[in-house]
Amino acid sequence: QGTYTETMDLNIPANAAIGMHRMRLKTNFNAIVPPSPCQDLTFGETEDYTVNIGTLGVEDIAISEADLKIVSLPQNQFEIIMTTDYDGGIFLGVYNILGQEVAFNKQVPLIDNSYRINLDMSNASSGVYLIRMGGFTTTSYKVGRIVVK
Repeated sequence: QGTYTETMDLNIPANAAIGMHRMRLKTNFNAIVPPSPCQDLTFGETEDYTVNIGTLGVEDIAISEADLKIVSLPQNQFEIIMTTDYDGGIFLGVYNILGQEVAFNKQVPLIDNSYRINLDMSNASSGVYLIRMGGFTTTSYKVGRIVVK
């Protein structure tokens, strides 16, 4: 019983492939950790972590630090506001909970130092949708959620 914390360095090779990668960590109480990543342990723990290896630039930081605000208006109307220092153009995508893109706007206008757009979802089916806003030249984006009634 109790907690245990281990600190270690994790070095990503410079030639690691870009994209999503999974890492599995295992512990085994009072025994050697088995070499097989799927082997059962009597007294141990297994945790999986995912990392997205890519390249980051200044634009990515500006997007990741952006403030995304979604205002619900009557009749399934939404005002989407993203405040950021990024000035390379912002896109908006709308996705259903299956991950299917249901709407895409290539350019969100910059108004009063924020990217702003009104989103009309009055013809959409009831449900939860994800809003994704990001830059044209970056791999970063912000995600919000709306509920269409």
